[in-house]
Amino acid sequence: MRIRDMSKKQLEDELLRFQDLGSLVLPKPENLPKIRGIEYYAAILPFNGCVSGDHLRILNFDDFNLRDQIRAAKELGTEYGEKRASILSKNLNSFGILIADVSGHMITDNLLVNKLDSAFMTSVAYQLEHVGEITAGLFGKLNTHFYNFMRADHVSKIPFITCLYGEIHGNGKFRFISAGHPPPIVFSNKFDKIVKIDEDLTKTSTPLGVLPSKYSIYGERFDPNFKTKPKYDINEINLLGQEDILILYTDGLIEQKDGRINFADSKLEQVLREHKSEGAKEIYDAILKELKELEAFAPITDDITLVVIKKK
Repeated sequence: MRIRDMSKKQLEDELLRFQDLGSLVLPKPENLPKIRGIEYYAAILPFNGCVSGDHLRILNFDDFNLRDQIRAAKELGTEYGEKRASILSKNLNSFGILIADVSGHMITDNLLVNKLDSAFMTSVAYQLEHVGEITAGLFGKLNTHFYNFMRADHVSKIPFITCLYGEIHGNGKFRFISAGHPPPIVFSNKFDKIVKIDEDLTKTSTPLGVLPSKYSIYGERFDPNFKTKPKYDINEINLLGQEDILILYTDGLIEQKDGRINFADSKLEQVLREHKSEGAKEIYDAILKELKELEAFAPITDDITLVVIKKK
């Protein structure tokens, strides 16, 4: 049946079903990892009240039998086994976060969100098994996948995806890769303000799907005269002193009403300063409360994903 032939009731049922399926990839509280020294809270606030073009995936390395893999590597009794065990052990007392934003504000953007989540989780499993850690090559493969996928002739408006994948460790180290995504925000408890992070520590590349990677996942090389995307870099910052706060977000947090309100400049530092002694969930709620108060002056026009990480 064509969409134009559906009744209003049929369309509503289809959208409800779509919403139910889209929610399956959202983080579930019972699966969220806990690590020593770190407290965090994360959630998506959809612009349309249901599923959205934003995505959030909390990566629990225990789901990949990490300790069993380390044990098996050590039992090999070889130099290779010891090296593999050492690399895998870097993932202990840490967890991963994928935060992404599909261009556009439509419910159907969630189709790309689900495709991204599936491709990401498959690539993570492959890299942990064959490399032992997440590398920048993961984003290169995702970029090629989406560049090829979104170049179909029948697609009238080609979307793109900004995303950031990061790993937070109990000692405060944050290691991340960015594809055109807004950089992390760090609030220093010691200096009582948002601190500037050196641009060399927050390198990013183009969003997924905009330009082809230099090499495709099949090893084919693109014409050297054709523009290809800059390589993805792994950034590493040791940022979290006692009670410091790290904020990850989609651009819906900092720009609303076609960019006329920049929440990061106007209110975020003040909210963090006033609530810095509270827990991550309470800080999240305080930011959300301030956003809702601003909505009275400029209605929210984009999905918002917010992650609050606090060093204990």
